[in-house]
Amino acid sequence: MSNNICRRKFIKLSGSVFGASLLCGSSTVLLQGCAPKESVSQEPLVPVWPYPYVKLDPDKAAERAYNAFKESG
Repeated sequence: MSNNICRRKFIKLSGSVFGASLLCGSSTVLLQGCAPKESVSQEPLVPVWPYPYVKLDPDKAAERAYNAFKESG
């Protein structure tokens, strides 16, 4: 059994793999149109900008950062 592959077969194989992955990836986008009308909101959620300024307590922020680092690494 030989592992030699010609350039034409390689390009054909890589093109078919790319096409299959493109087809599988786009199928989720196509299926989103099948959602029931009740679950689709009419207005997009847009955050209010600029965000309001909130003064932070440095001790609480340091404690949250320390705990988050311990948990998540």
